Amino acid sequence: RMGQCNSNDYDVSVKTGDKKGAGTDGNVYIALTDENGKRSSDFKLDKILKDDFELGHTDTFSVGNSSGFKHITQLDIWRDKTDSNDTWYVEKIVVERCKDKDQTIFPIHRWVPAGFSIKLKEYDSLLPQHDTELEQRKRELEAKQIEYQFKVNLEGGPAQIKDIPVDEMFTKEYEWNLMAVLAKAKLSSEVLDLIVGEFECLDDLKDIYGALFRIPDGMHTWKDDEAF
Repeated sequence: RMGQCNSNDYDVSVKTGDKKGAGTDGNVYIALTDENGKRSSDFKLDKILKDDFELGHTDTFSVGNSSGFKHITQLDIWRDKTDSNDTWYVEKIVVERCKDKDQTIFPIHRWVPAGFSIKLKEYDSLLPQHDTELEQRKRELEAKQIEYQFKVNLEGGPAQIKDIPVDEMFTKEYEWNLMAVLAKAKLSSEVLDLIVGEFECLDDLKDIYGALFRIPDGMHTWKDDEAF
């Protein structure tokens, strides 16, 4: 289970992204709304003696006093202006009802600014004409227009991004994984060179299989028209 709570409570799991500057020390609050439009009180997400919302971490909180709630379909999340210079990037929030494990997933993938409340529907997936939070959508689109600016570096060439937005940069986890893959590929190449040497012709490909794997049946017939 995600945490320890009674039958009237919910576990709220918050995953902070691993982008540069993603964590926050500010005060974070949420409110839950069920499928009947019933809204909870405001909950402060905080654990005593724990540094919450750190880069790349997932924190789970128990919230109570929500008896009689149906399936949760909307989430309000905001942070006050404490440490307003912080930037906080949230990947997702999962709300789980303790008594029956009913879950609601809210993909966030947003920077949550200080002093603004963000309203999210379940799965955060709907057509623009069905979005009830028009001001929020307008504010987010205007922010994207500022962040994603284009310029033409070569006359007659295609427009290119002026400055790479933070959201498009590799995450730390991706960079580490990429470095690990490159290191593994380099090591494999060096080992292969020691075993089979350089290729002089297509027939030398069989040396790879002979050294490391079983030679496939097609290796003996790939030149024959009958095999095709």
